[in-house]
Amino acid sequence: MGYELLFRDGESNAYPAHIESNRATYRLIVENFLSLGTNPVIASSRCFINFPHQSLVRRLPRSLPKNKIVVEVLETCQPTDDLLDAIRELYREGYLIALDDFTLTPEWRRFLPYVHIVKLDIMAMGLEKACELVKTHLAKRVKYHFLAERVETAEEFEQAKAAGFKFFQGYFFSKPLVSQTKYLSPEQVLALQLFREVCAPEPDFDRIE
Repeated sequence: MGYELLFRDGESNAYPAHIESNRATYRLIVENFLSLGTNPVIASSRCFINFPHQSLVRRLPRSLPKNKIVVEVLETCQPTDDLLDAIRELYREGYLIALDDFTLTPEWRRFLPYVHIVKLDIMAMGLEKACELVKTHLAKRVKYHFLAERVETAEEFEQAKAAGFKFFQGYFFSKPLVSQTKYLSPEQVLALQLFREVCAPEPDFDRIE
């Protein structure tokens, strides 16, 4: 079992349009990994995290434990050379890579050797079309697996499973839970990390400097 961590700036289950995507990703990481105690969900399972283009090119996922996350490449990313370099590097370092809500256009084919999971929104794409696409790709013995998003009924689950989807996500399994956390600024996080290091039995003074 895994979870997808999504940024929300309030109690409604919707992405806040006024917050830039890279900043949202940074806040999500700070609040769940670097704040006062990590999210308990992370302790027992992997978390899917959406990364926009700039965050990937800057190798932001490398600040997180590779055994705890799946790096989701957002559908808004452009298939540029610098993005390919970043994905290839993360793949070789052992990170799991997922393409989020993708239509597999020719421009993305060179990325597929470094991808573990392809996520398909069966509601937006249409269940029949999504299942046919999965069957076509699996017939070619591809190494990546498919995840069905927005599975809402038992019938959809059974049909997607029969088509070859390996992973599933949607209201049929669980509805989203909004977790409230107190946001810490980067300066506050740095101060906490410094305080923790100073209070350690054997402080690392090089790190403190």
